[in-house]
Amino acid sequence: MPNTLKASQLLVDSHFALTSGQNDIALDLANQALKIEPKSPDAHQCAADAYMSLERYNDAITHYKDAVKYDPNNGNRYYDLGFSFATTERLVDALKNFEKAESLNNCTPEKIAQLHLLLGMVCFEIGRLKDSLSHLVDAEKLIGIDWVP
Repeated sequence: MPNTLKASQLLVDSHFALTSGQNDIALDLANQALKIEPKSPDAHQCAADAYMSLERYNDAITHYKDAVKYDPNNGNRYYDLGFSFATTERLVDALKNFEKAESLNNCTPEKIAQLHLLLGMVCFEIGRLKDSLSHLVDAEKLIGIDWVP
C-alpha cells in the first residue's frame, strides 16, 4: 500500500476510534500517520482531537498549531486552535484564532454558530462588551436563544 494511502487509512481509523471513545487508540493511529506524513494537517488535526479528548490540552494546542501551519486557509483549524486556547483559559490567544477563523469565512456551518457564541463569551470575559453583544446576537440568529431552565 502506498504511503499516502496508508496514512489516509490510519486517519480514517483514528476518526472512527475517536468517535467510538477509544481516545488512546485514536492518538496512536494519528501518530502512526504522522510518522508517514509529518506535514499532514489532517494527521495533526486527528492527534490534536485525540489529545483534547484525553484532556492533554497543551499537546492538543501543539498539534492544532501544526494543522494551521500546514493548512493556513482553513477556518475550522483556527476555530479548533481557538477552542483549545479557550479551554486552557488563554483568552487572548483564543480570541486571535477565533477572529482569524471568522475572517476566513469558510468554517463549516456547524462551527459558525459556535464560533460566534464563543467569540461573544471571550469578548465578554476580556471586557469587549460591544463586540460580545454583536457576536452573541449573530449566534442567536443562527441557533436561537440558548436558554436552560
